[in-house]
Amino acid sequence: MKKTLLALALVASIASIATPIAANATQANGIGYTYVQLDYAYVGSHYRENQQDGGILSGSWQFADNFHVFGSYSDFSAQHYSLSNKPWTLGFGFANAIGSKVDWVSRVAYSHDGVHADVCADFNCNTTYRAHANANTYFVTTGVMGRVTDDLTLNAYLGYHDGDHSVQGFYADFGAVYSFSPVWALHGGLTVNNNSSQTYSVGVRASF
Repeated sequence: MKKTLLALALVASIASIATPIAANATQANGIGYTYVQLDYAYVGSHYRENQQDGGILSGSWQFADNFHVFGSYSDFSAQHYSLSNKPWTLGFGFANAIGSKVDWVSRVAYSHDGVHADVCADFNCNTTYRAHANANTYFVTTGVMGRVTDDLTLNAYLGYHDGDHSVQGFYADFGAVYSFSPVWALHGGLTVNNNSSQTYSVGVRASF
């Protein structure tokens, strides 16, 4: 219930500010939110069980001047254990131009993790069985996205996540997109969590 109320509170706050400033359309500064992206990501951590890498397919669709929806599907494998994680995410975002080259962006999202691991059934691990676990997490983020040059866009967001198994806390999300053409661009990202883990990503984006 606390997670649902947190998400609803952010949606309500977005709605309360959207009406008076909705005229500040994001297209005015050349920042768009319709794209498809494919990344390679690495999760680094002090804890070996949290060290993972894999691919992320993500996308976003801007259906109005200030509003967009987004989602992603990931396929991660642990580097030191027989463990895989296939989370997917769906979310809703509000972006408002606060300058000729800068948007203020707020987002709410839901993520579902499906973790699969091979667990030893005996002391010598001669026999294993496949274990499954699911986790649900809610995210809220807010921050800025701006064009440094005509080809380079940077973002910096501060977020909070709350989910199953007492997984909660703040995180920071940084990203860069360098465009080679109106469609194609390179993407790089860094997410720093309060649980001593960092996620590095690099990939290709196609914007429409």
